[in-house]
Amino acid sequence: MPRKELLRGCISILVGLVIWEILTRLLLENELLIPPPTSVIRTFWNLTFSGQLNKHFAATLIEFSYGFTTACIVGIVIGYFMGMHNWFDEIMDPWIATLYSIPIITVVPLIIIWFGIGMISKVIVVFKITAVAIILNTAAGIKNLPTSRIRTTSNRTAQKLSVI
Repeated sequence: MPRKELLRGCISILVGLVIWEILTRLLLENELLIPPPTSVIRTFWNLTFSGQLNKHFAATLIEFSYGFTTACIVGIVIGYFMGMHNWFDEIMDPWIATLYSIPIITVVPLIIIWFGIGMISKVIVVFKITAVAIILNTAAGIKNLPTSRIRTTSNRTAQKLSVI
């Protein structure tokens, strides 16, 4: 049964690509807005073998790594304090809810205006996308941790840092 579903899915994608190709060739004069799939594949092939794609991929990977690493560090620290201290959770909750509810598409133009189109703006976008989820998941994980485990670790004369 899964094989039949996979075959239908592949055929569906193939038919969609053929329709896309036909419609863009017949109806559009300029490929700039919606290029046909063959143009996308040709350009991908040329960029791959010219070495330009690798250079841009490496730059994107670095920008993502900086943003995600920063979000992990900040998110785990804030999430830890939100999970351990109710007063801190009450202070941060409106801020986190606000950040969570703002779609990234509305913030990106402001980030580009404020920080330019360079690396820092891309790092901030990655940070904004990932930090809230990391904060909320870290806080939820700590809040759901049984207090008996925390007390057991504390009773064994463990330092505060090792309890984390």
